[in-house]
Amino acid sequence: MASGRVLIICHSSHHGNTRRVADAMAMELEATILPPEKVHVEQLEEYDLVGWGSGIYFGRHATSLIQLAKSLPQQPRNAFVFSTAGLPFLRWLFHSSLRRALQSRGCQVLGEFNCAGWDTVGPLAWFGGIERKHPNEKDLQRARAFARSLA
Repeated sequence: MASGRVLIICHSSHHGNTRRVADAMAMELEATILPPEKVHVEQLEEYDLVGWGSGIYFGRHATSLIQLAKSLPQQPRNAFVFSTAGLPFLRWLFHSSLRRALQSRGCQVLGEFNCAGWDTVGPLAWFGGIERKHPNEKDLQRARAFARSLA
């Protein structure tokens, strides 16, 4: 799949966790990375595969990412979803809003990736957060392997 043009739409704030994962995937896929606010839905026509990722904020991807997905014209396209989270074992739940938004617009979600990420949102900041040392090199290796699997 990655033999064509690939775009990764990545919202990464706070600690840059998700951007590090996006960078690892982009190297494997020779992809361009843009934040959601720099993407116009018309330009997605130029890409054969689009990755959608952010940190998880109160149980879901960034609002800007979900809103962009909901604004897509109804058209088949290939996509993948990724995230970083303080509680990565809940990936199936965290990804559901974005996955549903993409699928409702005709996207085929080819795969999903999640790994731990340093999380200091809300009350977690009071004690330094959780998953402080993530994503680590093992997480980034898994991200690269996931990206290769899309090819």
